[in-house]
Amino acid sequence: MRERSGNSLQSNRQDAQRSTEKTTAMPNLLIEIGTEEIPAGYIEPALADLAKLIADGLADARLSCDGVETAATPRRLVAFALNVPERQPDVNEEVQGPPAKVAFDADGNPTKAAAGFAKKLGIDPSAIEMRETARGSYAFARRLVPGEAAVTVLGEMLPGIIAGVRFPKSMRWVAGGITFARPFRTLLALLGDEVVEFEINGVRSGRITKGHPFLSPGDVQIATADFDAYRKALAGRHVIVNIGERRERIRARINAVLADYGSKLDNEPLLNEVTHLVEWPNIIVGGFDESYLRLPDEVTIAAMAEHQRYFDVHDADGRLLPKFISVSNRLDEHAGTVREGNERVLAARLSDAEFFWQEDSATPLSSKVALLEGVVFQEKLGTYLDKAGRMVELAGFIGKAMGLDTKLCAECAELAKADLVTQMVKEFPKLQGIMGREYAANDGGDAEVATGSAEHYQPRGAGDSTPAAAVGACVALADKLDSLVGCFCAGLAPTGNRDPYALRRHALGIIRIILETGYDIPLDIGNAVEFSKSLLPGGLEEAERSEDRILAFVADRLRVYMIGKGYRYDLFDAVIATGLGDLRDFRSRLDQLQRIAEEPGWEELVTVVQRTANILKNVSPEGEVDAKLLEEPEERAVAELLAANREEVLALATGGKYIEASRVYAEAFVEPVHEFFDKVFVNVDDAAVRNNRLLLMKSVNELYAQNIADLAKVVMAEKSE
Repeated sequence: MRERSGNSLQSNRQDAQRSTEKTTAMPNLLIEIGTEEIPAGYIEPALADLAKLIADGLADARLSCDGVETAATPRRLVAFALNVPERQPDVNEEVQGPPAKVAFDADGNPTKAAAGFAKKLGIDPSAIEMRETARGSYAFARRLVPGEAAVTVLGEMLPGIIAGVRFPKSMRWVAGGITFARPFRTLLALLGDEVVEFEINGVRSGRITKGHPFLSPGDVQIATADFDAYRKALAGRHVIVNIGERRERIRARINAVLADYGSKLDNEPLLNEVTHLVEWPNIIVGGFDESYLRLPDEVTIAAMAEHQRYFDVHDADGRLLPKFISVSNRLDEHAGTVREGNERVLAARLSDAEFFWQEDSATPLSSKVALLEGVVFQEKLGTYLDKAGRMVELAGFIGKAMGLDTKLCAECAELAKADLVTQMVKEFPKLQGIMGREYAANDGGDAEVATGSAEHYQPRGAGDSTPAAAVGACVALADKLDSLVGCFCAGLAPTGNRDPYALRRHALGIIRIILETGYDIPLDIGNAVEFSKSLLPGGLEEAERSEDRILAFVADRLRVYMIGKGYRYDLFDAVIATGLGDLRDFRSRLDQLQRIAEEPGWEELVTVVQRTANILKNVSPEGEVDAKLLEEPEERAVAELLAANREEVLALATGGKYIEASRVYAEAFVEPVHEFFDKVFVNVDDAAVRNNRLLLMKSVNELYAQNIADLAKVVMAEKSE
């Protein structure tokens, strides 16, 4: 569950408290799971789990609440449920007993079985009813089940809820105990001012939490489940429990420093990470030797951010400065000692990076390509050297379609993965591609090849940009296409939520590169998949039946992408029915169809295609339309219009003029087709005539449905009365 800001939390609680004061005050539930330090990336998913489990658990236990809020530090996960009833409501429960023939004798009197059933429920045997079920007649009775105290129910429920929180990796430190990210140290659980009693892995619940482990060690006693009082009590012990409050404190203090240099914080992922690493954040500014600025900026920044979680400092012109900002979990009085330690560690990291740069630069990037033979891409698909070879062929295929210098495309594809064997990338894996660009440029190679080496990984995700350079776009397509086609053919397609080879991301990347880069990429997806497949090693188990599955997979990603851009789902379905083909042409058809759907006459156009499609359901006419079998004037008129307009519609559609083609088609067929259906009986006894009339409607339908869009899939809005 997403945590709200501190002000929002307070406002929501005050609103809830005011509303309950008017009726009956209900207690709040406060839970804190105190642990050893939890990895930063585990915290927010765990909070979402915890909030959902509590909300669902309360509902299942016939206890409600006015929402579950969360908070956390590296050493605690916190949930706060507003307005939980003190007791479960009483319920009338219906219970099925023994079969009627067992519960009553032949005279209808209760047997010992009925008496036992009644005694168990605490009712008189006369209250038992007989009722027919699917399995015969059975005894039934109703009883009043008093609700239990919420504090008792919660004591039974909370151990299972806590055990249900999932982490990427968990620990088991007690034989037979539950697993969790880190060992428990305290369990705080209060319903109002009552302790919810339970025990997990030898730790009993209570009203005790802990302050900051270094600045304010020791116990903190919480009197009642009041989140504001709890938050203030911890703040007094150097713990900011609210994630948003902690994040904004860090942001404000970093920006105050950066303002002196004319810049501002722009690394949100690192900000989020360090927020989950500290309980009482303070900012320390340090520096490093200017000589390290000779390294590529990305290397220096990676040494700071990836290894040390330091923020880089730039001036107003974007130049990297020999300074850094670190976030400390100590008081300002400790800043000097912490700064010295930070600078010493960073100097060692930068010295290592400088050594890697010098060693890697001693030989050209091209000499490292052969070393890719020692790096496995995927067991069934070979090494990265094998992949590089396939990428060279694909880059030539795609580059030719784009009208690029195929020699440059092939050179870039060959070098694209070479930096994987460099010492720098082994130390900083996130620099793959970037170091390829830097080493290629350092070798004096072509600028487009160097840039493409970095850009071929783009887009890495939904928020990443597409390649800016044409060669980079070409090689990025080659890389993603090879991975997508290869993994499908090797039987490694995604299943459910599992997508270990990021094939959904690769498919979306292909779509975005073609549609967003602005380059002319006239690439037929079906042809590209077929060519990519021809480059793969033999013996892949799914190769024979993979092509249609790959195209369907790309179509599914394209559907999500297009609908996300605001296109109508039914118009997408109408266009995709004609196949994927060239994605630029696909988008053009969808654009034009969406525009013409706003014009007068759209409904009539759709009706023509839908009526001609409907009559062909469950039938498959064969052959060509025979003019000699056209008996009625209405069918002859349609045939004549088909002959007169077919070439114009096809020419306009082939030229991408789908609006004009639609207008010509509608002008030609709307009235004649309705006249045909009104006056011509298709399903006559004469099989030849019937087949001929069906063939005529099939020809009219396919002229539009196969060349522009299958409007039979369009959903028309209902007309108001």
